[in-house]
Amino acid sequence: MQWFDLPPGASQEEIRREYKRLAKLHHPDRSVPRDRSRATREFQDISNAYTRLMESNPHCPSLPHDFFEDIKSACFSRFPSPTVAGLLCTLEELYRGGSKGFEWIAPGSGPQHIQVFLPQGTRHATKLLVPGAVGAAGSIKSDLVLIVIQTRHPVFDRRADNLYTSMKVPRDEALGGWTRSITLLDGSLLHVEHGPTSDTQARVVIPGAGMPSDPPHRRGDLIVVFDVVPAGINPSGT
Repeated sequence: MQWFDLPPGASQEEIRREYKRLAKLHHPDRSVPRDRSRATREFQDISNAYTRLMESNPHCPSLPHDFFEDIKSACFSRFPSPTVAGLLCTLEELYRGGSKGFEWIAPGSGPQHIQVFLPQGTRHATKLLVPGAVGAAGSIKSDLVLIVIQTRHPVFDRRADNLYTSMKVPRDEALGGWTRSITLLDGSLLHVEHGPTSDTQARVVIPGAGMPSDPPHRRGDLIVVFDVVPAGINPSGT
């Protein structure tokens, strides 16, 4: 991760110490107002990188229960504890990235309209921090921690940065080879071809047609699984 200066095989504790150092250094409240938007994006990048490092650490199979304590201790002690909420996102939104609106209704006050930045390829359960976003006018505002909740997609199943989809092909067509069209998350049309086969299942991997990945300019793959069905069975399943 470009933000983290860590030795190979860094321990969970080393990752946490480096995260706290970076979070304090780059917290948006240290920046001047004209740089606040840029600083917020950098802070979110650091938090996302921390999440991925902890997930990939062999000594930490799941995120530690005190993840939010790391965030709280990385902020200044004069601020209230972060407010935590879920952020529903479609797979298309996570693919594109960019700004997304969120409405928060705090007890005793009206709705607050908040804009949060989604890095391209953001994963389900990623924590996004919006500094100083929640609180009544005139009061000390708390940071908002949004947990990304990816909604189910009708076509694609996401696994890490790879996308999976399945289609049915009649056996008589499979014996001569076939072509299918798939609409990707960016709206473009992809034509997938497969040669003749007598197998009951075939798989085509399209490198780089999956989700945007970290580091930038890399992408996961698209894996298309074709189930070959006997003649007389409607491939649509109806």
